[in-house]
Amino acid sequence: FKESADRLLLQANAYFEQGKFHDSARLYQKYLATPEAATAPPTVLGQAHYRIAVVARKKMNFAEAKREFEAALRYEPQNQQYRFDLGKSAFDGADYATADAAFSALIAQNPNYPQAQYYYGLTLLEGTRRAEALAPLTKAVGELEAAALLTDKYYALGETESAAAWEAQTTQIAARLGRPVPAFPNKPAFASTAQPQIPAQTAPVAQ
Repeated sequence: FKESADRLLLQANAYFEQGKFHDSARLYQKYLATPEAATAPPTVLGQAHYRIAVVARKKMNFAEAKREFEAALRYEPQNQQYRFDLGKSAFDGADYATADAAFSALIAQNPNYPQAQYYYGLTLLEGTRRAEALAPLTKAVGELEAAALLTDKYYALGETESAAAWEAQTTQIAARLGRPVPAFPNKPAFASTAQPQIPAQTAPVAQ
């Protein structure tokens, strides 16, 4: 049985690395059901659940992805990549409560994680705490782009009074920095392709 479990795990890893994701997820699930998995190292079990979650997210099965990312984190709670991917998957699936919890926990663990700050800010923009989005967005993309994102969000929501106030603030920041005012794609009767830049991925701190 031990040899069979080891073979399942090796084949699952090989399939995942070859891009045969459906087959890899199936074998990881079979491996996790073996008696040997109960005594496997936490890193092995965490990776198995994580890779099942990645496959589920590719299929846009966000509920399964959430379960598997959370299972992976139970084995490796300090793994920043796992927590980021839980938050990003939840954000993509419009589960903003889960995204909020994941990104805020990750930022508490590692404040110098620009993508976590960025998506935490975007998550806050989707809820009732939009004003709180300014701080993480500023850390991620800078104060001008952060103000522009808030402005455009208010335009998208049709809250023109708030949007106008934020646009005025964005204009002031641009003037102070000597930079052009960013575009607001959702502003009525205004068309532009300019977009604030998403920060490049930075490697999390070593586990």
